[in-house]
Amino acid sequence: MLLESPNPKDPQDAQVAKMLIENPKLFARTAHDWAVKYAGAPRVDAIPLKYDETSKEGSRNDASRANQHRYAGYNKDLVDRFVNMGFDVEKVVDAFIFVGIDRNGGADYELEEAYMGDITARLLGEQ
Repeated sequence: MLLESPNPKDPQDAQVAKMLIENPKLFARTAHDWAVKYAGAPRVDAIPLKYDETSKEGSRNDASRANQHRYAGYNKDLVDRFVNMGFDVEKVVDAFIFVGIDRNGGADYELEEAYMGDITARLLGEQ
């Protein structure tokens, strides 16, 4: 179901969600190319796809080692749930502040679904 109708407002990967919103044709071509490459799907067209395959691991590891002040009083694990989707710590914290997310004394907690959508929309530039 997810592959048939992806939801860019609740992404597993922010870069992919942004591509779906900003360039749906490139998204479809990339998805097709990956399905051929990684899942053995038959190739429908022979148009070569050029995309950036650089690893994001370095930036993700840097973000996880960041100083606590970057988290502005929010729980690191709470912020890192969005960082692990490809968003920068500073942008996540800014989105939390914009949406009005409670710092909960620095303790971790599960965000309500409505807040998840609002935060993701803010991170993707939709608000």
